[in-house]
Amino acid sequence: MIFLGDIAHPFSSAPLWPDPVWSTQNVIANLEGALVPNSQPIELSRCLYNRVAVLEAMERYNVTAVSLANNHITDLPAQYEYTEEKLLNSGVLSFGAG
Repeated sequence: MIFLGDIAHPFSSAPLWPDPVWSTQNVIANLEGALVPNSQPIELSRCLYNRVAVLEAMERYNVTAVSLANNHITDLPAQYEYTEEKLLNSGVLSFGAG
């Protein structure tokens, strides 16, 4: 099992991370900020969040669970339920907040 640090990806295209050596192992990551639809404008300048495009990379790199217990998950409080829904629909378990 691999533990991956903070993920914050505010871009509309999926990230291209280097091919990991752990591609066959389960990965747990810290999702540093809520998920936001790719088309939704964000007007706050001081917040961390992830566009839903990050889910493509999480699937590609075998991220099977994410921690939501961090100081940025509620930077966009209206997105918390959306985040849980998108994670659930993507087969990614979440824990640590709620």
